[in-house]
Amino acid sequence: MEYIGITLLWICYYHSTQACCPTWATGSSYNPHTGKCHKVSNDKESWAASRSACRNLGAVLGIVDTVNDTNFVRGLRGGDIWMGINDLETEGVFTHNGKNITVELWKDGQPNGDIYDDGQDCVIIDSNKEWQDKHCDKPYHFLCEWPVVKDESSENYHA
Repeated sequence: MEYIGITLLWICYYHSTQACCPTWATGSSYNPHTGKCHKVSNDKESWAASRSACRNLGAVLGIVDTVNDTNFVRGLRGGDIWMGINDLETEGVFTHNGKNITVELWKDGQPNGDIYDDGQDCVIIDSNKEWQDKHCDKPYHFLCEWPVVKDESSENYHA
């Protein structure tokens, strides 16, 4: 993983069902349902600033696309949280990191940005564990996500 010209690697030992997250991601938590590390910000930022903040940590603006993920992330913080999902490129076609979304957990009546054509192009998970499209410039907490990969040659986990 490349981060400001320095190669970063984190290694930890696998102990039964535990894994670890990068040490530079203080406060991140391992999600056993996805095999990824998640951190919900303390700060509130716009969607673009949230994506940049995650990238600066070597992460992506995450996605919550299963009931287990939703419960795990909601356990980290209450309130509305930015995810990496958006329809900035094509109205009504929601993507995450350039890939079309196949699972959707929309709140009833959502997404509604295309109905009102008012720029609701970025997606939050709300306190009721449902997705809503919102104006990208609104400040919300945000979800950063890192993969944890098993090194098949040992019992170490690394990214």
